Amino acid sequence: MCQLRWDDGLMNTKHIAAAIIACGILSAVVFTYMLVNNPSANNENSGRFGISLADYMVNKSSDILAMAILGNSSDIVYPELMDAVFISQETGTWLVRITLLDDSEGPYNLSLYEEEFYASVSEVEAINQALYEGLENTTESQVSIYDVTDLGIMGFGLDTLYNDGTWIQLLTIQSGVGYMILLEGTYQNTPDTTNPFGYGLGRDTNLLNGAVLEPGSALDNLILQMNQVFTDHLDN
Repeated sequence: MCQLRWDDGLMNTKHIAAAIIACGILSAVVFTYMLVNNPSANNENSGRFGISLADYMVNKSSDILAMAILGNSSDIVYPELMDAVFISQETGTWLVRITLLDDSEGPYNLSLYEEEFYASVSEVEAINQALYEGLENTTESQVSIYDVTDLGIMGFGLDTLYNDGTWIQLLTIQSGVGYMILLEGTYQNTPDTTNPFGYGLGRDTNLLNGAVLEPGSALDNLILQMNQVFTDHLDN
C-alpha cells in the first residue's frame, strides 16, 4: 500500500504525478491541528479547543501564517486541483500558487499546469473558520488508524501554519461514513516566507500518530468555502 505520510515540504508535483501511476491516487497528505492541550474529540464547543469556539477563532483567524490545500483525482475541492499554497503578502492579500493536473487522457499521459491569483484576507479566514466549525461536529471514530490508512482512498488535505508556532493538518479518507486523520503539534523552525512549507519545519507528520474522526459530512461547508475561492478567481 502507499505510505500515508506528509514529510515537511509541499510535495513536488512530479513526484505526485508519479504517485498517481504507482498508487492509483495522489500521494496522501497528512493534516493535523492544534487542540489547545486537549486532544479529546467531542461535540461540545468548549471541549475540543479548551475555550469556546467563538473565542478560539478570534485568536486563530488573524494568526494564519500560511495555508496549503492538496486535492486528488476525485476533484472534490476543485476540478484538476493538485495543490495550492496560500502565502501572506505585505499588502494584506494572499498569493495563491496552484498546480493543476489534467488526467483526461489517462493516468499514463498526465499534464501539469500552473495558475496563481491573489485572495483576500476574508477568503482565507473563511476557510480557516469552516475547518474549525467542521471539526466541532466530529467525534472520535471506532475505526483504528491502521484500518483507515489501509483504505488509502484520499479525499483532500488541508495544512495550516500559525504565527504562534502551531499547525493543523487534516487528511480526509473517502470510505464508509467518511473519515478524517488529524495530528497536532508545533513546528520547531522558522518557515521561509516565500516557501513556508519547505523542508526543515521540524514537525511529526506520521499518520500513525494521528487521531481518526468522523463523519466526513462535517466538513461539507469547508469544501464549499474552498471551492468558492477557486471558482471565484479561476472561473472568471
